[in-house]
Amino acid sequence: KYESLSRANVIESSNLSTRSDEDLKNADGYAIVWEDQDYKGWSMPFWANYGGQDHWDIDKPDNDKISSLEVYLNTVGMQSNLECFEDNGYKGLKLTVSTSVITSSIIDGANRIPNLKKIPRGRKNWGDAISSLRFSITDVGLK
Repeated sequence: KYESLSRANVIESSNLSTRSDEDLKNADGYAIVWEDQDYKGWSMPFWANYGGQDHWDIDKPDNDKISSLEVYLNTVGMQSNLECFEDNGYKGLKLTVSTSVITSSIIDGANRIPNLKKIPRGRKNWGDAISSLRFSITDVGLK
């Protein structure tokens, strides 16, 4: 079970009140962000179906505390995108983490970053630097 943050610390999130393990399994894709590296500490899941999005503008005291993340895709021909912003309001430098599933030979597409401190952000890194997130599912564009 995911240890969700309290609703008082969330400015906006389209799916927060209805999150469950079943939602993640049934969604076209989902992402999970973690407080500590190696997927430890509190976590927050995001999910979406094709054409939809989930977002979180992180309020204090939880902004700038994300240290690892996972992005998953459950649907062939789609791409999941987790956009991580250094500032509130989806502003500032942006890190996009994506995964796609092109053929049915890949059952589950995944992109995992166990330590965001290893991902450069100018002269700094992305560890403990994320203040807002946006997750979406798009078509890979194959015809």
